[in-house]
Amino acid sequence: MVVPATAEEIVSLFHGINRTLGRRVADQMKPADLPAGTHLVLHLAHDRPGLTVSELSRAVGQAKSRTSVVVDWLAERGMVEKRADPDDQRLVRVYATPRVEEIWRGMHRMMEEMMAALLADLDAEQRASLVAGLRQLRDAAKRKGWWKE
Repeated sequence: MVVPATAEEIVSLFHGINRTLGRRVADQMKPADLPAGTHLVLHLAHDRPGLTVSELSRAVGQAKSRTSVVVDWLAERGMVEKRADPDDQRLVRVYATPRVEEIWRGMHRMMEEMMAALLADLDAEQRASLVAGLRQLRDAAKRKGWWKE
Protein backbone atom coordinates (compact mmCIF):
# COMPACT_ATOMS: atom_id res chain seq x y z
CA MET A 1 0.00 0.00 0.00
CA VAL A 2 1.32 3.43 -0.92
CA VAL A 3 1.09 5.99 1.87
CA PRO A 4 0.11 9.44 0.61
CA ALA A 5 2.84 12.01 1.13
CA THR A 6 0.61 14.05 3.43
CA ALA A 7 0.11 11.12 5.80
CA GLU A 8 3.85 10.37 5.74
CA GLU A 9 4.67 13.99 6.45
CA ILE A 10 2.15 14.19 9.29
CA VAL A 11 3.57 11.05 10.90
CA SER A 12 7.08 12.47 10.60
CA LEU A 13 6.02 15.83 12.05
CA PHE A 14 4.16 14.27 14.99
CA HIS A 15 7.10 11.99 15.73
CA GLY A 16 9.61 14.83 15.57
CA ILE A 17 7.56 17.20 17.72
CA ASN A 18 6.83 14.49 20.28
CA ARG A 19 10.51 13.49 20.43
CA THR A 20 11.63 17.11 20.76
CA LEU A 21 9.17 17.95 23.53
CA GLY A 22 9.92 14.65 25.27
CA ARG A 23 13.64 15.43 25.34
CA ARG A 24 12.92 18.91 26.68
CA VAL A 25 10.71 17.50 29.45
CA ALA A 26 13.44 14.98 30.32
CA ASP A 27 16.03 17.79 30.44
CA GLN A 28 13.77 19.89 32.64
CA MET A 29 13.17 16.93 34.98
CA LYS A 30 16.87 16.30 35.63
CA PRO A 31 17.07 18.84 38.49
CA ALA A 32 14.06 17.12 40.11
CA ASP A 33 16.05 13.86 40.12
CA LEU A 34 13.44 12.11 37.96
CA PRO A 35 15.12 9.91 35.35
CA ALA A 36 14.00 10.05 31.73
CA GLY A 37 11.01 7.81 31.08
CA THR A 38 9.79 8.14 34.64
CA HIS A 39 7.21 10.77 33.71
CA LEU A 40 5.33 8.30 31.50
CA VAL A 41 4.95 5.82 34.34
CA LEU A 42 3.93 8.64 36.69
CA HIS A 43 1.38 9.87 34.17
CA LEU A 44 -0.20 6.43 33.85
CA ALA A 45 -0.13 5.74 37.59
CA HIS A 46 -1.87 9.07 38.09
CA ASP A 47 -4.43 8.80 35.28
CA ARG A 48 -5.05 5.05 35.32
CA PRO A 49 -4.58 3.86 38.90
CA GLY A 50 -4.25 0.15 39.52
CA LEU A 51 -2.38 -0.92 36.39
CA THR A 52 -0.03 -3.87 36.72
CA VAL A 53 3.66 -3.54 35.86
CA SER A 54 2.97 -5.55 32.68
CA GLU A 55 0.19 -3.17 31.68
CA LEU A 56 2.42 -0.18 32.42
CA SER A 57 5.29 -1.61 30.36
CA ARG A 58 3.02 -2.19 27.35
CA ALA A 59 1.57 1.32 27.67
CA VAL A 60 4.97 3.04 27.81
CA GLY A 61 6.55 0.73 25.23
CA GLN A 62 9.47 -0.56 27.24
CA ALA A 63 10.55 -3.90 28.65
CA LYS A 64 8.74 -5.15 31.73
CA SER A 65 12.07 -5.41 33.56
CA ARG A 66 12.82 -1.72 32.89
CA THR A 67 9.30 -0.68 33.97
CA SER A 68 9.66 -2.75 37.12
CA VAL A 69 12.90 -0.93 37.96
CA VAL A 70 11.18 2.43 37.39
CA VAL A 71 8.21 1.42 39.57
CA ASP A 72 10.55 0.23 42.35
CA TRP A 73 12.51 3.49 42.11
CA LEU A 74 9.30 5.53 42.34
CA ALA A 75 8.02 3.41 45.23
CA GLU A 76 11.25 3.89 47.19
CA ARG A 77 10.73 7.66 46.87
CA GLY A 78 7.09 7.57 47.94
CA MET A 79 5.65 8.46 44.55
CA VAL A 80 3.78 5.23 43.89
CA GLU A 81 2.45 2.41 46.02
CA LYS A 82 2.49 -1.22 44.99
CA ARG A 83 -0.50 -3.21 46.24
CA ALA A 84 -1.47 -6.82 45.80
CA ASP A 85 -4.53 -7.34 43.64
CA PRO A 86 -7.42 -8.32 45.96
CA ASP A 87 -8.69 -10.90 43.43
CA ASP A 88 -5.31 -12.34 42.42
CA GLN A 89 -2.51 -12.06 44.98
CA ARG A 90 0.06 -12.86 42.29
CA LEU A 91 -0.59 -9.51 40.62
CA VAL A 92 0.82 -6.24 41.90
CA ARG A 93 -1.04 -3.05 41.05
CA VAL A 94 0.54 0.41 40.98
CA TYR A 95 -1.09 3.52 42.43
CA ALA A 96 0.15 7.10 42.51
CA THR A 97 0.53 8.74 45.89
CA PRO A 98 -0.70 12.28 46.64
CA ARG A 99 2.88 13.50 46.08
CA VAL A 100 2.55 12.63 42.40
CA GLU A 101 -0.34 15.06 42.00
CA GLU A 102 2.05 17.92 42.78
CA ILE A 103 4.73 16.54 40.45
CA TRP A 104 2.22 15.92 37.67
CA ARG A 105 0.77 19.43 37.95
CA GLY A 106 4.32 20.82 37.64
CA MET A 107 5.10 18.70 34.56
CA HIS A 108 1.79 19.61 32.98
CA ARG A 109 2.44 23.31 33.60
CA MET A 110 5.91 22.92 32.08
CA MET A 111 4.49 21.25 28.95
CA GLU A 112 1.90 24.02 28.62
CA GLU A 113 4.66 26.64 28.91
CA MET A 114 6.71 24.90 26.22
CA MET A 115 3.69 24.73 23.92
CA ALA A 116 2.86 28.40 24.63
CA ALA A 117 6.43 29.34 23.66
CA LEU A 118 6.03 27.50 20.35
CA LEU A 119 2.60 28.95 19.69
CA ALA A 120 3.89 32.47 20.37
CA ASP A 121 5.66 32.27 17.00
CA LEU A 122 2.29 31.78 15.23
CA ASP A 123 -0.30 34.43 14.57
CA ALA A 124 -3.91 34.02 15.74
CA GLU A 125 -5.07 32.62 12.41
CA GLN A 126 -2.28 30.03 12.34
CA ARG A 127 -3.03 28.95 15.92
CA ALA A 128 -6.75 28.63 15.14
CA SER A 129 -5.97 26.59 12.02
CA LEU A 130 -3.62 24.31 13.94
CA VAL A 131 -6.18 23.67 16.69
CA ALA A 132 -8.95 23.06 14.14
CA GLY A 133 -6.77 20.52 12.31
CA LEU A 134 -5.82 18.71 15.50
CA ARG A 135 -9.47 18.56 16.57
CA GLN A 136 -10.38 17.10 13.18
CA LEU A 137 -7.72 14.39 13.60
CA ARG A 138 -8.95 13.68 17.14
CA ASP A 139 -12.54 13.41 15.91
CA ALA A 140 -11.51 11.08 13.08
CA ALA A 141 -9.68 8.88 15.62
CA LYS A 142 -12.81 8.85 17.80
CA ARG A 143 -14.98 7.80 14.86
CA LYS A 144 -12.61 4.90 14.21
CA GLY A 145 -12.64 3.93 17.88
CA TRP A 146 -8.92 4.64 18.27
CA TRP A 147 -9.17 7.57 20.69
CA LYS A 148 -8.81 6.77 24.37
CA GLU A 149 -9.66 9.45 26.92
